[in-house]
Amino acid sequence: MAPPLEPWLHAARTAAEHAALLQHPAVVQHWTAEQDLLHRFGWTGRQRLAGWCSACGRAATFVAKRRHLATAAGLGSDGYRNSLRCTRCGLASRQRLVADLLRRLASPRARIWATEHATAFGAWLRKRRRETWAVTTSEFLGPGHRGGTVHRGIRHEDAMAPSFAAASFDVVVSCDVLEHVPDHRRALAAAARVLAPDGVLQLTVPFVHLQATTVVRAEPTADGVRHLLTPVRHHDPLRREGVLVFHDFGWDLLDDARAAGFASATVLLAGSLAHGYLGHPLHAFVFGKGAAGWPPVQRDHDAAPACR
Repeated sequence: MAPPLEPWLHAARTAAEHAALLQHPAVVQHWTAEQDLLHRFGWTGRQRLAGWCSACGRAATFVAKRRHLATAAGLGSDGYRNSLRCTRCGLASRQRLVADLLRRLASPRARIWATEHATAFGAWLRKRRRETWAVTTSEFLGPGHRGGTVHRGIRHEDAMAPSFAAASFDVVVSCDVLEHVPDHRRALAAAARVLAPDGVLQLTVPFVHLQATTVVRAEPTADGVRHLLTPVRHHDPLRREGVLVFHDFGWDLLDDARAAGFASATVLLAGSLAHGYLGHPLHAFVFGKGAAGWPPVQRDHDAAPACR
């Protein structure tokens, strides 16, 4: 199978721009096709989609399991975001989008820090370390560990207080980690500190695009954690009980990024059936310390490419 046409990527810097993008014919067409795909799934078994894996760079099969999508019932097909895993590399839809964007953002020999290690995406990045980039991966192993120490092959780093020197990296990658950090503003400032002057933070989080402000679900206390809402935990490869969600992010996340030292804050909206970029609206964030932002993205809505 030859590589398909590039997926469409649109950039928004405000909620109003994003709302306009959602009405674009190509985006509506993609949303309709994705809904049709979800409705054909049924309520049992697996769904397979043939396509092109941007992470593997070859034809692939993406697999979604009904149990992964069950929580999306009545809420659109957001479950595809964390499903449709490539049978070769194991990356889900959102992770393959991140891999695609990294190849667009990161120059050869770029210094990259990813705030994950014990995941399929962490493994994919470490393979690139031998081929392309200077990659450092880490996990938060608990408050009793010192930053930069290695335990059973895993480097410990706290996203709120990483041990790296200033300007150590060209790209920081954080994939669905920030919602689990008690003080996300402190983590954003820490990422800005360890990035070079023209560095970029590439970020994904569960994003409530109809929500102006971030909802705080829990907050740390001297005795542990105070829950403001019903506790929600996400799967974690290192913790059987999962990892607690502290925030449901809204549009003020971009304001927080600018306040943390990023000159540009952009949310990307992506879609492609051929690449398996589903989970509409599928988002990724690019926060740049330089003012250039995200130049490769076409912002002329009327001239946007057709949905793949």
